[in-house]
Amino acid sequence: MMNTAHPIRQKFILDNRFMVDPGLNCITDMATNSYERLEPRVLHLLCILASNAGQVVTRQYFISAVWNDYGGADEGLSQGISFCAKA
Repeated sequence: MMNTAHPIRQKFILDNRFMVDPGLNCITDMATNSYERLEPRVLHLLCILASNAGQVVTRQYFISAVWNDYGGADEGLSQGISFCAKA
């Protein structure tokens, strides 16, 4: 069942390598000690994905939860997924 509660708000580790800090909108590569700030919506998207690991999250859920059903959110979601992957 998808976690519909608020996404993660505390620091967490992804793939035993990346420290995600939602409070600072930042992701740190612990292997290289480099970090990148993410736009708040992109970080929100990442937190939803992390809190629903192994589960399907629909595009409509993201559009509603992150973009408040904004009409142009579909393109923003595609870009956000791309930014998450690059980060």
